[in-house]
Amino acid sequence: MKDQLTFEFIVELFAQCLTSKTFAELVSQHLKYEFLPTEATKIVYKDICDTLELEDKLTTIGNISQRNNSNKEVIEFLKKVKNVKFINQKEELLTTLEAYIKESMFVQLHEEVTAKYNKDEHSDAIHMLAIRSAEIQEFS
Repeated sequence: MKDQLTFEFIVELFAQCLTSKTFAELVSQHLKYEFLPTEATKIVYKDICDTLELEDKLTTIGNISQRNNSNKEVIEFLKKVKNVKFINQKEELLTTLEAYIKESMFVQLHEEVTAKYNKDEHSDAIHMLAIRSAEIQEFS
C-alpha cells in the first residue's frame, strides 16, 4: 500500500469538503480511512461522511468541534482546516487525490498478484491482473 496522504494535503482537502457538498460526496466515495495520517483526521472524516449520509448535508467545523470538544488532537486539526486561505482548488485537489488512489490501487494489486503467483496460482494471478488493471485505468 502506498504511504498515507500528507497531513497538509488532508487539511486542504477537508477545508474544501466543508464548503462544497458535491466535492465532499466525491471524496467520501473514494477516500479510504487507511489513507489518512492521524486519528484526528479519521475522526473528522467520519463526521463529514456520517453527516452527508445521514442528513444529506455538510457538517461544520463548529459541529465537529462540539462533538469532539474533549479531543485536543481533533480541535488542533480543525484549527488548521479553518485557517486554510484558499478554498477554491477543487480540480487540483481531485487530480492529486485521483493519482494517489490509482497508485494505491496499483500497489495493492501488485501485492495480491505476487502472492497468488507465488502460491502457483499463475492463471488466477494473470486473470486478476488483467481485470484489475483495467479498473485502475478506468478509475476517475
